[in-house]
Amino acid sequence: MPIPKNNSLKPLLISINSLLKTDKSQARLRMMEYREKVTATMIYDYLPINDSFRKVDENTVLGIMDYKNIPQPFFFILKRCL
Repeated sequence: MPIPKNNSLKPLLISINSLLKTDKSQARLRMMEYREKVTATMIYDYLPINDSFRKVDENTVLGIMDYKNIPQPFFFILKRCL
């Protein structure tokens, strides 16, 4: 995972990256309401983070990271490489 130049997010992204490098489950997906719509939400076992996902089109998903220590959500886009 590339680390952005924004220093405030580096520790968080390094932690998430280390969680992704394991054979054990570190998170689970649940359908939850976020901003009055039901979305797929990833709930991390060891981080105070919920990632909510909404489909934009067949190759694009909008992600919204709700991190307990950051007042505003962090938006990101996931694109399928064809």
